[in-house]
Amino acid sequence: MPSLLIELDLRADQVLDFYRGNARNVIALAANGQTAQFPASALQTHVTTDGVHGWFRLEFDPAHKF
Repeated sequence: MPSLLIELDLRADQVLDFYRGNARNVIALAANGQTAQFPASALQTHVTTDGVHGWFRLEFDPAHKF
């Protein structure tokens, strides 16, 4: 299964934009230089009071579906 490694450093106010409906997607630069866009809802289980921070591996199918 194809995957991309990304590092996220989103502040709490940035994450609130997703919950308020002001943003639907996250766009991040992967470690290999590719740009990845994915639904912000995928981060729900990783949200803390400080936001979302850390390295994540995005896995997707050959059609690039998350």
